[in-house]
Amino acid sequence: MSTSASAAFQPLRRAFAVNAVFSILAGLVMLAGANPLAAALLDLPQGVLGLSAPVLFAVVGAGTAAFGVLVAVEARREAPRLFGARLILALDAAWVIGSLVLLAAAPQAFTLWGRLIVADIAAVVALIALAEAAGLGALRRARALAAA
Repeated sequence: MSTSASAAFQPLRRAFAVNAVFSILAGLVMLAGANPLAAALLDLPQGVLGLSAPVLFAVVGAGTAAFGVLVAVEARREAPRLFGARLILALDAAWVIGSLVLLAAAPQAFTLWGRLIVADIAAVVALIALAEAAGLGALRRARALAAA
């Protein structure tokens, strides 16, 4: 990778690093605290899809942590893969949209604290996605200049 392309990758790499740390930590917290967090944040006495609220919390936590590891791998690449970068951005956007849909469609599934935390996490993920989008744009511009 050329020096200019490498420099252009830095904003995206930083956004991915923040995403990875946030996702891994959030996922591990959800896994480790599945029982108390589910009790404090969810109002689902019957669970969902046959899963109790703590199991649901643990499944989401495991998926979030695994996503964070994959983002960390992408952040450590010498040369970015545009498909991987776009996929991460799309998944972040899906998380934000999904969170808003859940809050709008099933607010009763969450306690007040649950609604606040879901909204706050969606806001953090949205900010990370904006940084990723800006980083992708800078990378595209650098590649276009290098090709010209």
